[in-house]
Amino acid sequence: MTIDQWTAAIRPKVDGSWNLHSLLPKGMDFFILLSSQAGILGSHGQSNYAAGNAFQDELAQHRVRHGEKAVAIDLGPVSNVGYVANNQDVMNTALKLGMEEITEAEILTLLEHHCIPGAAPLQPLNAQIVTPIILPAILKARDIAEPAWLSKPMLRHLHHVSVEVQLTSDGAKPKQSWELLLRAATSYAEAEDIVREAVRKHLADLLAISIDDVDVRKPVHSYGVDSLVAVELQNWFLKSIGAKVSILELLGSSTIISLIQYIVRKSCFIL
Repeated sequence: MTIDQWTAAIRPKVDGSWNLHSLLPKGMDFFILLSSQAGILGSHGQSNYAAGNAFQDELAQHRVRHGEKAVAIDLGPVSNVGYVANNQDVMNTALKLGMEEITEAEILTLLEHHCIPGAAPLQPLNAQIVTPIILPAILKARDIAEPAWLSKPMLRHLHHVSVEVQLTSDGAKPKQSWELLLRAATSYAEAEDIVREAVRKHLADLLAISIDDVDVRKPVHSYGVDSLVAVELQNWFLKSIGAKVSILELLGSSTIISLIQYIVRKSCFIL
């Protein structure tokens, strides 16, 4: 991005928040910063916005450490009001990234709670509230690719949280088994079609883009896939497609269709 694009998102969050902190009187009843989950989870193509929200999170803790009231509320997508609610594509992208919806009523309840006059100041670690994110177990049941942020050390414990997942009407989990499809394939052409669909769907989920935007004539790296995402892809190919693929092969100059053809030849699920 350009420096102007970076500054446009940074200044309201950083300069604006700091100005309020500096100029408003001491001993206020409340000081609430509307931050975003992007400061913790990241946001593809929005490093400026993510950085600004991370600043607000730390500013809330800074105020509390110095005896002032403050809380930063890291909001996810709001389901029934505002920009995300009015743009279904943006909502779908947020859900693919593992963010859980929150309602306007829930936000107002949070605000009401933290606007109570006379409430004792929070401890620094409690001065940042993260609205719900979707647990890995639920993402797996919904056949949504696990977002890269779930590999961060501070969030790895979420993988150990078990939840009861609602089943479909026939009692089966709503998850596609690429292994079973590949084992049932009767030709390499059929297997290639299955792998093409699997790769396009997984890349779309992983990068939170439409499957129609995944062009198999382009290389994987053209979609901004870095080494962290490549490792996730490498693990997925091994578990779901039965093919061992190196990071160099994933991030090389070969097109996705060439990669698919290579994977079909390597997969242990294809007889």
